[in-house]
Amino acid sequence: MVSRNHNFAIHPIRREANTSAKERAIAMVSGFSLIEVILAVGLMAFVLSAILGLVTLAVQGTKRADLDARLVVLTSRVTAGYQNRDFASALSELSTNATTYYNLYGTPTNAAAAYFRCDAANATPAGNSTNFAILRFQICWPYPQLSSTNLYVTSIGNYQ
Repeated sequence: MVSRNHNFAIHPIRREANTSAKERAIAMVSGFSLIEVILAVGLMAFVLSAILGLVTLAVQGTKRADLDARLVVLTSRVTAGYQNRDFASALSELSTNATTYYNLYGTPTNAAAAYFRCDAANATPAGNSTNFAILRFQICWPYPQLSSTNLYVTSIGNYQ
């Protein structure tokens, strides 16, 4: 009689006399257990929530950068508008603390359609030269809440 030596360390499935080779091959194919699948899904959920958190930060940063760029354009337009005027007419307009309104794109508009409000004033100390002026601009937004403010100072000169 021939004895069969089954080594179960190498073959984890018991070989029964009535199982075919195909059934034994299918039984030896390993798959993922339920615990492994649950851990993988949990890990993916954690990673996706972290990525979505970063996306919201990126969107907020982009909005802030866009607003900063719009403020730079608006500031340069307002400053250039006063620097390109005649010195006396620019100072006469500022004697009344001029307020102008601008839309989101930096175009002058009325108060009803405004996003930015710009208050301009002459900040030159009394007794200074008549050929030099310090201008103070305060840009507030969003109009009408005006919860944020940007203040800047520039100068104009009389070169005529």
